[in-house]
Amino acid sequence: MSWESSEPIVQVLHTVGNPIRKVAIEALRKDGMRFSQLLAACDLDYDHDAGHFYYHLSELMSKRIVEKVGETYCLTKFGSKIAEMLNSLEKECSFLFVERNKGGEQKVDIQNLETEWIEPGKEFIFEKKTEKGSMKAGFYAGPGSLQKYIAEELSDGPERRKLVKFLEEFRSLKGSTLLAKDQDTPLGWAAVKCGVSWGDKPDKETGEPKIFAKTFIVIEDLAIMSWAKDRKEVALSLFKELLAKAQQTGADAVELLRVDADDSKVIEALGDLGFERIATNYTMKKTFVQ
Repeated sequence: MSWESSEPIVQVLHTVGNPIRKVAIEALRKDGMRFSQLLAACDLDYDHDAGHFYYHLSELMSKRIVEKVGETYCLTKFGSKIAEMLNSLEKECSFLFVERNKGGEQKVDIQNLETEWIEPGKEFIFEKKTEKGSMKAGFYAGPGSLQKYIAEELSDGPERRKLVKFLEEFRSLKGSTLLAKDQDTPLGWAAVKCGVSWGDKPDKETGEPKIFAKTFIVIEDLAIMSWAKDRKEVALSLFKELLAKAQQTGADAVELLRVDADDSKVIEALGDLGFERIATNYTMKKTFVQ
């Protein structure tokens, strides 16, 4: 069963949704091409695919996406906008559907999947060894022995002192929940934890193992009350205070988990403050230049 919508937007989406037409639009983004050049750019054979390709080219021309000027085919003004849209969609879809293996890290095969509850006030230590070095990380939700563990693992030096000082500074905050309010009316809050990671990796120049240490604050949850009229303003007040505390404690980065992709005001606030999207679920992070 075939059908054709009378809505222009549906017709255009149907037209550019064809793989051959999509490639043709992308090929014409920079400059116009003659028929044979465009055919080759679409990885088609002149002797076998010329007629079929001309049909697709005609479809693009009928929707005023492509026009012919002399012997050259090029994008119209509308076609250029379509090309930009396709480019943006390509980037977004790469986050949604393409699994990336950043940094050359090895995938870990699951052998015995388990779950474990980490009680409040305790900590979690993670260790991983790779061909390129080793990495350890820790989170804690209250007083613990993480500092002692770091002291046993790292010899005295700037990296060790950096981690210990950060944990002491964070503990001095005496609280893990930041509240935004107007006089006695609560407007929003953020649940916060801190984390550290350390390990070794080859030095770029010498190839010898080099110790590294990273510190970060994690915003585990964020809530803005329904009665807050300006959600962005409330979000900005929370994030600005957290960024100030992050710099005070010497954090290398602040990471926000579980951002609602539909909460445009919160995302605007994050963007204004320099946070960048690092995952498909809008986990966002800001790294400080030391």
